[in-house]
Amino acid sequence: MNWNRRSVAVVLGLWLALASGGEVALASRGLNTMTAQQDAAQLVPSPRAGFAMTYDSSRDLVVLFGGMGEDQQGLADTWVWDGAGWRQIDGEGPSPRRYPCMTFDSRRNVIVLFGGWSEGNVPLGDTWEFDGQNWKEIDVAGPPARFISAMAYDANRGKAVLFGGRGKKRQLLGDLWEWDGETWNEIPVVGPYARAGHSMLYDESRGTVMVIGGFTKAALNDAWEFDGKMWTQVQSSKVPARHEFIAVYDPENDRVLAFGGAGRGRQLNDTWIWSRDTWNMGPSHAPIARSLHGGVYRPGHGFLIFGGESGAASGEKTYHNDMWMFDGRRWNPGWE
Repeated sequence: MNWNRRSVAVVLGLWLALASGGEVALASRGLNTMTAQQDAAQLVPSPRAGFAMTYDSSRDLVVLFGGMGEDQQGLADTWVWDGAGWRQIDGEGPSPRRYPCMTFDSRRNVIVLFGGWSEGNVPLGDTWEFDGQNWKEIDVAGPPARFISAMAYDANRGKAVLFGGRGKKRQLLGDLWEWDGETWNEIPVVGPYARAGHSMLYDESRGTVMVIGGFTKAALNDAWEFDGKMWTQVQSSKVPARHEFIAVYDPENDRVLAFGGAGRGRQLNDTWIWSRDTWNMGPSHAPIARSLHGGVYRPGHGFLIFGGESGAASGEKTYHNDMWMFDGRRWNPGWE
């Protein structure tokens, strides 16, 4: 008889099955357990667009909430990424909604969420906070209801800053509000045009909140800074006009990174890097064109984006739940 590795494996397998049935069954259960653990580690939020996402620097978590799914319905699930995988948060929280805005308050170590578009097709004006495990609604008077707005946290002054969006009659808004953890205050100051679909970030080195792009009747390509007292338009080269995109501040290299969005009747997949006076285009190899995606900067890793929608111009929308990371030179799939 010619013995080979396969023959030996078959004989050993039969012998184990006859002589150690219980152990084989135990081994099988162990394999199934291992597979279940692997499946759990691969959990990921469902495809979506128009959600809120921010970075919790105190706990090193990326936090995602809501949006709209492939059935065009609003979502109310909360997910956190801890560097090893996604974990869904159980418990009650904000109602299903699209287009909320969210930022992380590093002084109080809570995430602040405001507004959005409800399942009843009306804008929302509620304020919520998330401590990494639980949501709490804050019963407080605040800005008028709105959706597709934006918010950033001014760490120097300890305030969440909210600007613009669309209101109850879908009108464009140009008001500026600040949240200090107890009270919303409107800041009556002349600044950017009323708009929605813009991106906001906090520039640590300059101590200013930035508003970039968005739309009025058409996509915008301007940039503004707010120093806590007044708005100043940034005089530099301009990124191509866009809205429903993501821009983040990279504190490790003192620059702003922007990706994707929609502009001039099409969705975009270009990457732009702003270093004070000039916008420079990043690598041509990038994730598929999309808008209404989420993005954060995670120190030590880079610019992370998730999800969004493609195909809006053609009327054949595709919703994504892919993850990409830009390390300053190239885009790579995944966040590791």
